[in-house]
Amino acid sequence: MNFLIINVRGTVFKTKAKNLEKVPQDSPLANLNKTSEYFDSESGEFFFDRSAEVFDTILDYFTTGRLHIPTSVCAERVREELSYWKVPESHLSRCCWKNYYQKDEDMDVLTKLLHHVPCVENRITTSSADCCDSPNIIKPPETEQNFRSRTWACLNNRKKGILAKIWYVILCFSIIVSTAIFLLQSIPMFRVDAPNTLPFPYNITSKPLLMYWYTMPHPILMTSDGILNFIFMVDWFLRLYACPCKEDFMKGLLNILDLVAWVAIWNILWIEFYRDIFHFKGAFSVLFMIGTLYATRIFRVFRLMQHNCGVKILLLSLKSSARELCILAITFACVSVIFAFLLYMSEFNSTSHVKFPNALTAIWWAIVTMTTVGYGDFYPTTPQGYCIGALCSITGILLIALPVAVTSSNFSDFYNFNKYRAKYQEALTREGRELPDHNKTVMDIPTTGV
Repeated sequence: MNFLIINVRGTVFKTKAKNLEKVPQDSPLANLNKTSEYFDSESGEFFFDRSAEVFDTILDYFTTGRLHIPTSVCAERVREELSYWKVPESHLSRCCWKNYYQKDEDMDVLTKLLHHVPCVENRITTSSADCCDSPNIIKPPETEQNFRSRTWACLNNRKKGILAKIWYVILCFSIIVSTAIFLLQSIPMFRVDAPNTLPFPYNITSKPLLMYWYTMPHPILMTSDGILNFIFMVDWFLRLYACPCKEDFMKGLLNILDLVAWVAIWNILWIEFYRDIFHFKGAFSVLFMIGTLYATRIFRVFRLMQHNCGVKILLLSLKSSARELCILAITFACVSVIFAFLLYMSEFNSTSHVKFPNALTAIWWAIVTMTTVGYGDFYPTTPQGYCIGALCSITGILLIALPVAVTSSNFSDFYNFNKYRAKYQEALTREGRELPDHNKTVMDIPTTGV
């Protein structure tokens, strides 16, 4: 009987020659004879410098026709070996699908995580300086450029020294107090009568609207608001000055909202002191528009979460679950319309005072019922309506629970991988190494001496 002896990185395999008769012609195992480049004349063996553990799987596949992968080897490494030995992935046994393809999902999660939350935090604030290498950007002198880099890092990374921490605390305190002032201004006890105010120009009985027209915030609140707004304005101009790419800075949503907010606040403060000049026709529309822009200050709270790793993971989980959430929204809308129409028709002859006036009101009822909110403003009053309402409630629970489980699973994956990222970052810090570029090959990554 003709046997072949194959040495794979020190591990010797002995197999029948007929087991390799069906090997693809482009595989290294094809045409193994004494003239093969892999033949070692001294030992009489065929030597391959590959993974011995994976080769056992390859040899078993050519012998039995079933492809099983070892669980002790990384799936990415198995994929490389399958490509080398010319074994198609489509022949993988179904019992190994999870172990093999789970690695693809894990790598996709890790790639997204490292893109939004790099291993070294200071890369978040300094990597954008690379855009200064563009030939279309005029570089400032080196001294000024270094000052801008330090300023940019100080404003965006609270771990860049004592000054960065102090400024971060001031900014957080200002955002919290500014938001509190905005809320307190809506309470009558924190407002005083406005001088020289003409009667309201429209026939409206809305108490909040009349309160804002005839009163003004307490002077202490207005003075505090002006001081805090000055801090935000200084922060905005400093970040604009230090930002390596002004165009990208001006395209940032938070930067645009911040600009609109502090400009609107200055206008509102000016209007409160000189409101007697706003007695012309159409003044209310102008004030309403400025007041709407003034309300954008509430979005400053997102500045507190901008560099928070947990918030980034939560948003990343929602973004990765966009497909499931879209399916949920479409299905939820369809089911809501169906139950709304059924209930509207079943309650058509009802004489109750909570009778559904139209089908749109029934859709409102279906939405609040399926989300288990149940305001109680409209509800069924007939036996058939009760049955439809019960089915609507149960369907809503099942419909929402299933896609939410997928979103929770994605969040769990990102959260766990973020813990691994944190441990890897700690290892880099202990070794004093730079973050390797994961887009490079292993040979391109610098290693420390042993």
